[in-house]
Amino acid sequence: MCKATPRIFIWIPKTGGTSLWNALPLQHRIKILTLNEVREHPAAGLYTFGHISLFLLTKRGLLRPEFVVNAFKFAFVRNPFDRAVSLFEFSKQRRTLPPRTTFQRFCELLKERAYEPLGLYNKRGLSQCNPQCAWIKRGDASGCDFIGRYENLQHDFNKVCEMLALEGKPPRLQWLNKSNRVKSDAYYRPMTAALIRQAYEEDFDTFKYSNKI
Repeated sequence: MCKATPRIFIWIPKTGGTSLWNALPLQHRIKILTLNEVREHPAAGLYTFGHISLFLLTKRGLLRPEFVVNAFKFAFVRNPFDRAVSLFEFSKQRRTLPPRTTFQRFCELLKERAYEPLGLYNKRGLSQCNPQCAWIKRGDASGCDFIGRYENLQHDFNKVCEMLALEGKPPRLQWLNKSNRVKSDAYYRPMTAALIRQAYEEDFDTFKYSNKI
């Protein structure tokens, strides 16, 4: 890849993004989390717009279409069952859920889509609970050139470093921003598993994750 090519990390919540972003060389990365920071960008650089919708940034004219179209875009995804547990614990820690909210009730909220849609903000309420597909639009400029997997985080991160033409050996990832939790299997019963299958059906199908616990 030509080093003058813009690069964009589409940061889907709870897929290891903090670990990935912090492992990239500081001089190469530019994080933009508010609309006030969005400007006309040069051709080069490695950008993330956090959890802001890249599709809406382009549609509203806040980013030049050619900047996004020409960029090498990458993201990481995660098994929806595991991601739902991580979102649940993270939301409780951040107090975006009442402390007595059960995991079953949380799964019901996901199935009901009782969360804010993606927008021109980094996060709002439970917006991070949107399906992963919401960040990766098909058939427009915000589709991805490479999609790594949380389950193969280091291996796929090494691939990204190679694609980004970064010098030196890819760094070892440190596990940052982890939720305090037990294994995902312990959270699930037949009803909660069924709710997550319905809530994240598109993610299961698009990213070829098994819908069985």
